[in-house]
Amino acid sequence: MTIRCGLFLVRSKIMDPALTPEVFRQWYEQVHIPHLLGTGKIPASARYTLSSSSPPPEDGQEPTRPYLAVYPVTDLDWLKTPDCSFFTIPLHDDMLPNASKFVFDVAAFDARFFERVVGVESRFVKGPAKHLIIVLISLEAAGEQEPESLLHASLPAGEADRSTLFKFEFAPGAKEGSAEKLAGYVAVHEFTELPDGVTGAKQAGYESATYNFLSSFGDTEVKI
Repeated sequence: MTIRCGLFLVRSKIMDPALTPEVFRQWYEQVHIPHLLGTGKIPASARYTLSSSSPPPEDGQEPTRPYLAVYPVTDLDWLKTPDCSFFTIPLHDDMLPNASKFVFDVAAFDARFFERVVGVESRFVKGPAKHLIIVLISLEAAGEQEPESLLHASLPAGEADRSTLFKFEFAPGAKEGSAEKLAGYVAVHEFTELPDGVTGAKQAGYESATYNFLSSFGDTEVKI
C-alpha cells in the first residue's frame, strides 16, 4: 500500500483585541504545536508571517490571514483511522484571555490538508525556508494542466530552492458545502533569499502570498 504524504497548511488571524500577538504566539508555540507534534504523524512545524499578497482583499472581503503555519504529514490516511489523535487535540487553554478559553472564539483559522503531487528541488537547503511563496489554485484555474505545468505556472518568474505542488485533501472544521470552494491545489515555493520582484502567479483563480520565517519546531531536517 502506498503511503500518501502531504502538508497541513494553516492561515490564521486574531479576531479579538484581547488576544495580543504575543499571547497568540505563546499559545501556538508552547501549547498547540507540541500537541500536533505529539501525534507522531506530524514531525515538524514552521511558522511564518505575511509579507505581501495578491490579489489584495477587495472592499467588504475578509482580510488575508497574516500568520501561516506549515506541517509536513507523513501519512494522510492516518486522518481516516478511528483513533486518529488529530481530532482530539485540545483547543481550550487557560492562556487564552476569553471566558470560554476556546481559541476559535478569539482567532480565525483556514486549515487545509493537502496531498503531495510533485516537487522540484534546484538547490539542497537544510532546515525550513526563510521565505515562502504560497499559491492557492482553484480547480477551475487548474483545468486539465499537468502537475508539472501547474507548478511552473504558479511561479512565472524566478527559481525557488524547492517547489512542491499539493492537491487538496480536506479542510477540518469547514462549513458544510464549502469543500468545493476550498478544493484545488497549493504550490509552495521555498527560498533562502527572495529575489526582487519575484511573486506568485497573478492570473484569475490564483491566490498568492509571500511569507517570512518566524520559528520552527520538531525535526527541522524534514522537508515540506
